[in-house]
Amino acid sequence: MAKEAIKRIGWIYHVEGQLEKMDAQQRLAARDQLTRPLWKELHVWLKLERGRVPDGGSIAGAIDYSLNSWTSLTRHLEDGAVPIDNNFIERQIKPWAMGRKAWLFCGSELAGQRAAIVMSLVQSALCRARHRADYADRRTMPSGLAFPRTHRRPRVIGSA
Repeated sequence: MAKEAIKRIGWIYHVEGQLEKMDAQQRLAARDQLTRPLWKELHVWLKLERGRVPDGGSIAGAIDYSLNSWTSLTRHLEDGAVPIDNNFIERQIKPWAMGRKAWLFCGSELAGQRAAIVMSLVQSALCRARHRADYADRRTMPSGLAFPRTHRRPRVIGSA
């Protein structure tokens, strides 16, 4: 039974992978034609399987969760700009979620504050690198040229 569900979902993801490079309108039209029927088949199959599975088991719970969340699960069929899943966002927050408990042991409150500052700076730099054109147009994040240099390297006597 689980293999059948995985196979059905695999087909949906296979089709979705082919739609990746399309714009939102094209993707929506293709989803209506190609993946909506697959989702309908999966929905019917889940309902049939739920009737065969006894209440209280983990499989029954998984099927119930899927059926109860069906609107959210198939939200991408209503809007071509919505991705099929949230894997991109999950990958973005994973390092922070994984380190959350480890950061409790920074050594002291001051060390924790310093770690928070460093992490904020790193994320700001990554964000700025990813969206350089947006930041340049909007000027929402100042460039290094906007600030006067307050620290000068000390000149060593005898060096050029």
